Amino acid sequence: MQTDGEQQTLNLPSVIAAAAHELKSPLMLINYLSQMLADSDLGLTDKEKQKYLNRLQITSQRTLRLVQHLTTSYRLEDAQSTFEFALEPVNVREVCESAMHEINPYAKDQNQKVRLILPCNPVPIALANREITYDIVVNLLDNAIKHNKPGAKIELNTSCISANVRLAVRSNGEPVSRRELNFSKNNLGKVVQPFFGQPGNSGLGLYIINQLTTAMGGSLGVGKVQSRPSFFVNLIRSQQLRLL
Repeated sequence: MQTDGEQQTLNLPSVIAAAAHELKSPLMLINYLSQMLADSDLGLTDKEKQKYLNRLQITSQRTLRLVQHLTTSYRLEDAQSTFEFALEPVNVREVCESAMHEINPYAKDQNQKVRLILPCNPVPIALANREITYDIVVNLLDNAIKHNKPGAKIELNTSCISANVRLAVRSNGEPVSRRELNFSKNNLGKVVQPFFGQPGNSGLGLYIINQLTTAMGGSLGVGKVQSRPSFFVNLIRSQQLRLL
């Protein structure tokens, strides 16, 4: 039994429990929407049916993303895995724009807005794997949207800091205390436990991001901007000046 002061570290059973927790809500919603569409007694109009179909597609896509990211994360963690990938110069601007295109329908469905902030020059180039970098950005945005209230504004910001390319996501959601921030800094991506007092946050999304980032020699971190949490990843900065 876990006693006060002890921390529950992420192992396979706890990851499975967290995954079940994260998948329960979208699967329940998919089931509900499917039943609504199948019930002829409701007399839904074509416009209402299209609305439910769009919501069903968005929810199923988000559920599929979580399963895919969990699969990749497990393969990276498995010591016996032969899963390998190559690192190459990756145009972070292009990856972020592609991720925004995928995540925007989900953000709109949750009545939230996502803004992309990119420096004009130079274009951030990371020594990374494009597919995994894409998964990281989508996960950061998905995690922010899931745990924000309707009407929240989210910013995806890229910057070059010394030998790193930083991808940061922050929102105008609930403020956090210094104590909460210090706890998160020490346990980020390692503890299955709600962050910042959010009971619906299992920490699974941040665990996946940490696994993917670490596999490329990067790191996951959290800071505070105007009392709001800002999650970020640091990737190795490529010395290649431009992509041909």
